[in-house]
Amino acid sequence: MSAQALKLITVIVPQGKGMALLHALYEKKMLRAALGTARAPFTYVKRTGGVARTARHSVEKDILTVLVSGEKADEVFGFLFDAADVGAQHGGFMFQGSLARASDFKLPDDLAPR
Repeated sequence: MSAQALKLITVIVPQGKGMALLHALYEKKMLRAALGTARAPFTYVKRTGGVARTARHSVEKDILTVLVSGEKADEVFGFLFDAADVGAQHGGFMFQGSLARASDFKLPDDLAPR
């Protein structure tokens, strides 16, 4: 498969939702996926009655990346959009782009999914 025929779909969802998406992809025999986690610390100042208070929080997100053929990209994107509830409030977000290059990976026959 040439690199120009591949798309990379990235899905960012609240922590804990990524594993279910990964399993759903595996059930569809899509093995070119990886799941990671990112943490974003943030600070904000809240004023109450003239007193400023600083609050610090940390938000963690699951990041799912999926490598698909250009022909299947729209189908997989739609599936992930629905499965991740991206259209719902706090559902996360996703994007898709072309790859500059990628290498083929194939599991040995005795390890390949059936």
